[in-house]
Formats: sequence, C-alpha cells, structure tokens
Amino acid sequence: MQVPVPIVGSKYYTGAISKLASMPDGTQLTLAREPNNKYDANAVAVHAKDDRSFPTGETQLGHIPREVAKVVAPQLDAGLIGFTAHYLVPNMVVLLSVDEDSDAKEEIPDIA
Repeated sequence: MQVPVPIVGSKYYTGAISKLASMPDGTQLTLAREPNNKYDANAVAVHAKDDRSFPTGETQLGHIPREVAKVVAPQLDAGLIGFTAHYLVPNMVVLLSVDEDSDAKEEIPDIA
C-alpha cells in the first residue's frame, strides 16, 4: 500500500527548499524517528542523501505531518512496520510504502 504524505516544516531547515526544488521525482528518502523532538514526541523526520552534508551525509527536508507520525512512530519504535519513502514532484510529498502485513496501513490518515 502506498500513501502520499506531505513534507511539512521545510522552511525551518537550511537548504531544504532548494533541495526539494531540484530533486528528481522518485528520489529515495530516509525516515528517522525523533523521540526527543521538543514539539512532537512522535516526530518522524524526512531526509535526503547528500554527499556534501557532513557528518551524516543527509539533508533534513522536514517532517511527516503530526497526524501521520502519531500512527507511524509507535510502529517504527516497536519494529513492527517498515517503510520506504520516495519523493513525488512537484507536490513535495513523500510516498510511503507500508508493509502489507502491518496494521498501520489501515490507520494512516489520508491527508495529502
């Protein structure tokens, strides 16, 4: 199952807007949990690989929306779910591919 999810908060990350504007459709993205995020304990960050970014080699593009993170984060933390994420141009969305055997596929809200 694939769910289009907007990338939010890009304006807060240096280089994110220009990176998104230049990224080709279908670019593989990385999702990273941020349990210590002071704004949302369920935060899930969206990153793009970037050879010029030190030390992680990734540029943070923003986050998935709070409504989606609330469903996704506990599943990620428990190792019960797997995602792949790809960028869709020009809508600045992540296409989450949810494991078919995951309960989360029924719970992710349609907000794109």
